[in-house]
Amino acid sequence: MTDRLISCDDHMDLSQLPADLWTTRLPASLLDRAPHVEERDGQAVWVCDGKVWGRWDGRPPATGSARPIKPL
Repeated sequence: MTDRLISCDDHMDLSQLPADLWTTRLPASLLDRAPHVEERDGQAVWVCDGKVWGRWDGRPPATGSARPIKPL
């Protein structure tokens, strides 16, 4: 059996996701339920089923912070 890398980091950096991540990929029948970015109180936020998930900044991930994973 080969060793596999399993990620246990179960969060999404919402501010770094493309604003159209779900709206361009889901079938039309699900678009009314798709997470999307909208403006509320002057802030761009992710909204799904009427609930705010978090802020969206439209920033890409920081450059230079990625480090290769070394095998054990």
